[in-house]
Amino acid sequence: MGISGLLREVSGLADRKVHISTFAGKRAVVDASTWLYRGCYSCAREVARGMPTEKFLRFVMHRVRMLKYHQVDVTMVFDGKVLPLKNYTSKQRHGSKKEALGKAKKLEAQASKCREASEKRRLWAEAEKFYKQAYSPKFQHAARVMKELRQEKVKFIVAPYEADAQLVYMYVCTCIDLSCVRVSVLLIPARIAHAAAVLNIHSTVQCVLY
Repeated sequence: MGISGLLREVSGLADRKVHISTFAGKRAVVDASTWLYRGCYSCAREVARGMPTEKFLRFVMHRVRMLKYHQVDVTMVFDGKVLPLKNYTSKQRHGSKKEALGKAKKLEAQASKCREASEKRRLWAEAEKFYKQAYSPKFQHAARVMKELRQEKVKFIVAPYEADAQLVYMYVCTCIDLSCVRVSVLLIPARIAHAAAVLNIHSTVQCVLY
């Protein structure tokens, strides 16, 4: 679930911007669910309605290839089982998403029947907003990413439960040098002199020392 406000708190510590190639030869692990979730945002309607799409795959693999191109050794870590302690939270989220999906479908149906252009656009925009609240990547989306990773010979593992706990374990065991725990953030252990970095589409990272 993450630490609320973490990025806001550390943003003031930004030290300098460097290119991702600075970390060539380092071992990186990625919480795959964060990239998968963000990738599905671009096709929220299709994912929410269970329609076939691979738009999410382009988002995930673009970042994987970016790291590979700059000779960063990548391992993707996927979530495993839901923690028993989070069953109640998971049920709540499922209920909220189901409600949002119902609203999105209703608005889409109204938009399809609407003849007035501006009102039609408004209804579609409202429907899209609720689709973005309703979507949630499924097993088949993760499996599709795994298939692509396998084809490109990128290492991946499925954690026993949540990926972030697996990332901590790998760090404690010194199996990794840096970890990506959000869409654009690399958390980097102090032993290589950085704590966090923002990874963008231009391969630039903003480092934070600690």
